[in-house]
Amino acid sequence: QKLPDFLKALAADFHKYYNENRVVGSENEDAKLKLFALVALSIRTAFALMGLSAKEKM
Repeated sequence: QKLPDFLKALAADFHKYYNENRVVGSENEDAKLKLFALVALSIRTAFALMGLSAKEKM
């Protein structure tokens, strides 16, 4: 149950960060986009470990 709980917390934290912080045109845009790519990789990896696949678009 630890991995699903981790994913839920990661998704909630990402959602909060994305809603509270400007990305496009920000001073740290490149760093933020790299962070987002790592979050996506973490989610895809965790899904694969659980035998699930992630949607590319919603």
